[in-house]
Amino acid sequence: MDIQGPRRSSKARERQQQRRQRRENIVQPSQRTENSVRSGWLNRAQLLWQDAMWYVRTQQWVWRVTVVAVVLAFVMTFLSYPMSGRIYPQVSSMGVAIGGMSTEEAEATLREAWADDIRINVMADGDLVESVPPQALGLTLDAAATAAAARQDVNWRDGMISATVKPVITLTDSGYLTVQDYLLNMTETINEAPFNAGFQWQGDALIGVPGRAGRLLDIAPTLAEIQDDPAAIVELGRFTVYVSPVPPDVSDPTPYVAAAREFTSQPFDMIGYDPFEDKEVRWSTSREVLTSWLEVSITGLTLREETYIEFMELQNQSLNPDEETRFLNPEETLRTMREAIESNSNQVQLRIRYFPQSYTVEAGDTASKIARKTGIPFYLIEQHNPGRDLNVLSVGDTLNMPTRDVTMPNTPVAEKRIVVNLEEQELWAYENDQLVFNWTISSGRSNAPTSPGIYQILNHDEVAYGSSFSLCDEGSCGQWEMYWFMGMYEVVPGLMNGFHGAVLLPNGAFLNGGDVGYPSTFGCVMSRDDAAQELFEWAEVGTVVEIISDEFEPQSDLAAQTLQSA
Repeated sequence: MDIQGPRRSSKARERQQQRRQRRENIVQPSQRTENSVRSGWLNRAQLLWQDAMWYVRTQQWVWRVTVVAVVLAFVMTFLSYPMSGRIYPQVSSMGVAIGGMSTEEAEATLREAWADDIRINVMADGDLVESVPPQALGLTLDAAATAAAARQDVNWRDGMISATVKPVITLTDSGYLTVQDYLLNMTETINEAPFNAGFQWQGDALIGVPGRAGRLLDIAPTLAEIQDDPAAIVELGRFTVYVSPVPPDVSDPTPYVAAAREFTSQPFDMIGYDPFEDKEVRWSTSREVLTSWLEVSITGLTLREETYIEFMELQNQSLNPDEETRFLNPEETLRTMREAIESNSNQVQLRIRYFPQSYTVEAGDTASKIARKTGIPFYLIEQHNPGRDLNVLSVGDTLNMPTRDVTMPNTPVAEKRIVVNLEEQELWAYENDQLVFNWTISSGRSNAPTSPGIYQILNHDEVAYGSSFSLCDEGSCGQWEMYWFMGMYEVVPGLMNGFHGAVLLPNGAFLNGGDVGYPSTFGCVMSRDDAAQELFEWAEVGTVVEIISDEFEPQSDLAAQTLQSA
């Protein structure tokens, strides 16, 4: 009995015939071009693929083998990751891809990204303040623990699709101090003062501007937030600080519009006065700028300090075109301007002050000569150079000098000035640049000389007292009386030189017999008694005194004029 195998279907025979026909039609290799070679291989690959797919569809065993092979390949691939100690693919942390890496490689990659790439956007009220590295917030990454979690805690299903591993982030005690310092430094950026009601011009109409709230960085809850979940901050790449609103003192400017209009509608003069040079610097401003300086407080119309200070800082720059020596004191200028607003004044006078300087010792200098050259009493130079022996100076040494303002503690009277010429033993007194008095004086003798410099009247005493052991040689030990005394500078604390008239000695005689014209006092400037009384009654506290000599040249134009008339 003949046993016959299964016949191929007619379709199979047709496919074989078609394939044979296509092979017969293939061009010989010697005749192929580069393109035809590529085309031939593509055709063969396509035929092989079609055959394979036909076997898979028609032959059940082929299909089963294929499925088993794919599953085995898939399983072996994913089993290879945990077996080799590598992290599943499609795994990341902090946005850094670490899939397929060993834990050591992942740890190194995370460390590098932490140091170079990770940034945290610091937000306040929905606005970006700045972008900082996480270290600025005191955060520390445990890269080893994060890599270990990526390998151990991610299953094959998540690792095949996509998995994000939460980084292990800590805030140590030192990190807490770091973020605390960071937040304290941020207050200047975050904090905004409330805007009290103000005003502005629209054409020729002055209108009120309502007040608005400011804000303050609230450090305590912000620190609590970063302590609570530091890892979430890194994952989000965002950290929002807490702020508290600060309401304005006054929101409604309406009741003060009329007063503001009156103040800003008039011309306004700002006069800076330098009492040492006896010169003025004038600044003018527009009504719009003047209006920007106004605000409404709970006490009424007053000065908006932050806006005014910006203006004054620019004026300070104009005072020092070459070297920074002079300035306007902020506290003084603020107080003066507030007073002008309260009194509805259209002018303010601002005192120009001096910065402390240094002095470089020159050939022939001694400490006492330096005091006389600079117009700074010797004891004040000693105070500003503690621990130094001023009796031992070398050329090129540098001494710290106090500000010139130490000799003028009171508000200067700009309209009046007394000039004393030690070389000519003469006094001039001016008011509004006009000569009022001029007479001969007596200054200090050689062993108690009058100090040249620029001072001011400090006090008034109709009778003051003094004494000197040197008078004992003249048979007049004890205390003497000085009439019409006005102090102008301290020789040492508690001992003051000044102007006076006749000096009544303990023996009942008058010093010099009441005469003047040559150095004979113990440091004061003495006038005849009647002249001294006139000066006493004319010169109020704050009147500027300029004492010139061969060692101290005139600083003001008025003092320079006295040299020409001498």
